[in-house]
Amino acid sequence: MKRKAVNTKESPQVKRQKELLPSYCDIQPRKGSDGSITWPASSEAIENARVYLRECASSKAKTLIVPDKDADGLDAGVIIHRTLTALGAPASSIEVHLVEKGKSIHDDEEREAMGAKKAEYIIVLDQGSHPAPPVVDDPDVKSLIIDHHLSDEFPKKAQIVSACHYPPVATSALLTYEICKPLHPDIASSCGYLCVMGTHGDLGNTLKWDPPFPDMKEVFKTHTKKAINDAVSLLNA
Repeated sequence: MKRKAVNTKESPQVKRQKELLPSYCDIQPRKGSDGSITWPASSEAIENARVYLRECASSKAKTLIVPDKDADGLDAGVIIHRTLTALGAPASSIEVHLVEKGKSIHDDEEREAMGAKKAEYIIVLDQGSHPAPPVVDDPDVKSLIIDHHLSDEFPKKAQIVSACHYPPVATSALLTYEICKPLHPDIASSCGYLCVMGTHGDLGNTLKWDPPFPDMKEVFKTHTKKAINDAVSLLNA
């Protein structure tokens, strides 16, 4: 007996139902008193982070990048690295510290390990946060924390850029990309796919890149969604 072919085409009703499903970006972003959109974090925090990164790069001082080990954190870390080198920081001045499994940046062992690197600048990405002592004990170290996890309290003396109260909440990679993109003309082309990878890693590969999220059509012309999502799966494995 021959099997009947299965009709895999969706009915118009099913298609309409899918189209009506809410998009992550449908939520209304916060607006300033002048009606302008405030996203992906406060304008002041974003601009202060750009000042920090320019200062860090121009100083050519030892810098420590501390990303989380998932796709979002690692891609954010690469965006920071490429931005600093594009701004003139020697690659040899930049190191990476990966937190041990089961530990957090707030644990004494991790704080000591980071402090032992003798960096003048420490950039912490996607690590989550809670009230804690300074990232390291050295009072002269300048720390920047870029994150999207819900928290209103952070390590003492750190400079903070948090997306958690600015819907639709950006991932750390997306927040980092938006901070870094205006700092050098090459960042959009060299880091766009990293932004997409990190964002898909946290929000899923069916995400619609609707405003206020940036237009990533050019990225998907050169990096297929399959290639990006396969890479995300490997990083998050």
